[in-house]
Formats: sequence, C-alpha cells, structure tokens
Amino acid sequence: MQGAREHQFMTEAARCYHANDVDGAEELCSQVLRRNQHSVQAHELAGLIALKKQQWSKAKQHYRWCIEHDPSDPRFVYLLAKVDTAERAYDQAIKRFNEVLRLDPEYQPALSWKAMVLERQGRFDEARAIVEPFVQRGGEDAEMAEVYAKLETHAGRLEPVIQVVERQEARTDLKPLSRQILGFCKGKALEKAGKHDAAFSAYEQANAAIGAMFDPQAYVQLVDRLIDAFSASRMASLPRGDASPVPVFIAGMPRSGTTLVEQIIDRHPDAYGASEITNLEAIARDLPQLIGSETPWPECVAELVQRPAEGLGRQYVRNVQRMARAAKRIVNKSLENYKLLGLVNLLLPASRIIHCRRDVLDNCVSCYLSPLMPPKHAYAFDLRHIAIVYRQYERLMRHWADVLDIEVLEISYENLIADTDRWTREIIDFCGLEWDDGCLEPHKSGRVAESLSYDQVRQPIYDSSVGRWRRFEAHLGPLREELARAE
Repeated sequence: MQGAREHQFMTEAARCYHANDVDGAEELCSQVLRRNQHSVQAHELAGLIALKKQQWSKAKQHYRWCIEHDPSDPRFVYLLAKVDTAERAYDQAIKRFNEVLRLDPEYQPALSWKAMVLERQGRFDEARAIVEPFVQRGGEDAEMAEVYAKLETHAGRLEPVIQVVERQEARTDLKPLSRQILGFCKGKALEKAGKHDAAFSAYEQANAAIGAMFDPQAYVQLVDRLIDAFSASRMASLPRGDASPVPVFIAGMPRSGTTLVEQIIDRHPDAYGASEITNLEAIARDLPQLIGSETPWPECVAELVQRPAEGLGRQYVRNVQRMARAAKRIVNKSLENYKLLGLVNLLLPASRIIHCRRDVLDNCVSCYLSPLMPPKHAYAFDLRHIAIVYRQYERLMRHWADVLDIEVLEISYENLIADTDRWTREIIDFCGLEWDDGCLEPHKSGRVAESLSYDQVRQPIYDSSVGRWRRFEAHLGPLREELARAE
C-alpha cells in the first residue's frame, strides 16, 4: 500500500475508533496490515482495538511486534502494561510501568496508569505520592485527576475533588471519555456532600459527554430473536454438551449486585471469581463458523448437534480452568450473561446459574449514575433507554424461566443486604460447596474486583445503596414514564 493511501486509511481508522465504531476501525486496520505487515501505526491501533474488544492476547501480539520493531520507544511497553492492567495482572503491570519509567522517567501516561493500578490495589499512599505533586502545581493529566478524585473521595475530602475536576473540564482538549469519567467523579463527590441536585446535574453532563448512539428498536428485535431461537420446542430438541460442574454463571443487569455475589463465592477456598470474562460471548459470536453454519447468531443454534455441543462446552471449561486449575467452581459474571443463558443450558448443562435482581428504580438509577462503557452499554446514557433495556431484560429472564432445564437461584440484592447470613449460605449451598465462614466477609478476599464496584467490595456489606433513587426523585420523570410504558 502506497504511503499516501495508507495514511488515508489510518486517518479514517483512527476517526472510527474515536467515534466508537470499533468494527469499522478494525476493518480498515486489517486492510492496511494485509498490504503492509510492517506498519507500526496499524499495529498500534489494532492493539488499541483489541484492548477495547477485550481480546487481550491479540492486543499483546500487536504491542510485542511494536516493541521488537522499536524497543527504545516507551509507548509500546506502556501499552502492553495497559493490557496487563485489563487482565488484572497488576503486579506485572507495575513492573512494565516501571520499565517505561526507566526508559523515560518523565513519561507521564505511565506515571498516571501506575497510580491508577496502585489505587485499584488499595495502595493509596503510593498512588497519592505519584499524583499529588502534579495536582499541587496544576500539571495533572486526566488520568491523574481521576486517581486524585478517587483518593480524595475515599478520604472524605470532597471540595478538592470538585476543584480538580472543574480544572480539567475547563480544558478544550479533554477527550469525551475523560470528560465522562471525571464528571462521574464530580457527581459522586457532590452526592456524598449531600448536594443531590448538583450531583445529578454533574451525572447528566457526564452522560452527555460520550454521545453514545443506541437503537431501542434494534434491542427489542434482538430479544425477539433470542426468544425465537431458544423457543421451548427447540430447547427440548437440541443436544446437551459438557457435563462439568465447574462453571457458575451470574446473570443480571449492571449494578444489580453481581460483583458482591461473585466476591462471596470467590471467598470460598474451592472457588474462583473470574469476573467479567468474555469466553461465552466469544463462543456465541463465532458460533456460525464453529458449527459450519451460514446462519447468523442466534438463529444458527438450530443447527447445533451433539459433538460440537460437547466440544464447545469442554473448550469453555478448559479455558476457564487455566485461570484456577484447583478450583471446583469458577464464576463468570459477564454482564452479557443474561442474554446467553440458553447457550449455557445447551453447552454446559451441569453449570449453576445465579440471577441477581435489584429494585427497578435503584437498578436503573445506578446504571445512569455509573460510567458504563459503550458499545455494550450504549443505553446507559439516557434514562428512557435504560428503562427500555430493563424491561427487555425482565422479558428475557421470564422466557429463560420457562425454557431452561438448569435450576436458577434468584438473589434479591435487598434481601442479601438485609439478611446476609441466610442468603450467603443459600448461595454457597447452591454452588454445591461446603460452608466456609470466610464467605461472610467478601471484603477480605484480597482480590481486586474488575468492575465498577471494585471500591465497594473492599468494604463490609452495607445498605446505603438501598433506596438511593430517592435522592434524585425530582429528576426521574422520564425513567418512570418509560418504565410504565414498557410494562
């Protein structure tokens, strides 16, 4: 590919990537790499795309190629460390960030991300030592501002959070994603200060920063297709796959208590919480090719036969067991699970499914007040869209209740908070594990939860999130209207 044409392709690929058209960016990058395998720019962007799509090994391949091509450039080691961070390999990430800083002690992105990892690990003093000098002289970047805001909010010092966020918001070059994340930091600080109207305004501005596109009609059609593809008659006729008892799937809307339930199980010495892994989503996405079908997902499930069902089930189990070979139960809490329970039933019929529910207003409001990311959560930036998705989630869960032959344990977030002992024992018993007292103290696991709830799970179970929607009741008219309409 000639230089001018390659530059044109890469410029368009970068534009697609920053507009959240990840598939478009990936196709353009692939075209460049097919014609020029030595394009550093294409490898770098392809790595970013793989990182956004949670394809960790693919991202690493691209960045390692870049490092081999130019080992003196700290940017590529830095990007590889970001993949380590995404994979929860935090100690390895810290080592790589330190390697970057040996190459260039002033490389601020590595300092920022090292501080972010330290904060996630609860190493607050070390994180503060990195970011505070920059903040004090007004030289922090957006990531440092985020870390500083979290540290100050955790310490109960709220006014400095608002000041540093507003300093960042005044920047004309602040990226939309940073504007969103910092807006949520500001909203959280204002909410903790009891300034609920101002907090809601900050949350609104944060949600408006991304400009995510969501098609409610297409979402309803997806649920229609899932219900048709996994009809009762078809489920009765299709084969069942691997009978391993290892997999546990937690299903539910975002912010419904899925992380808390995972941490409870993870505290058991015979269990492992794998967090929001995408193994099952990858099988669903690739199912047409995997079974030799020209029919798209989910309709292709009608062509599933015995041997592929068993093989794909075994493949899933092998892949998750690499994370914790000694574990008797391995928990997948992907937020896509509630759409894939029919596939779970077919490929892994001996698995356990736990369905987490939460009060509808609390659940929807919490989605709106949390920095959920597009494209998977493009609905979360608009109260009406959240209501539509919530009603479709309820509709799909009612369908699964009618057609699955796997038992499902339903856990109410409110009940779990109010009677933790009883429901924790129910969860552990349902998983087929002997009781262990440590499960009553999920905050002592020592693990870092890879979700928006990572800070909450460090704390003993608390009830302050129950009824949170009441703080913002004056602003919830659109949500209530759409919930009533969608019933």
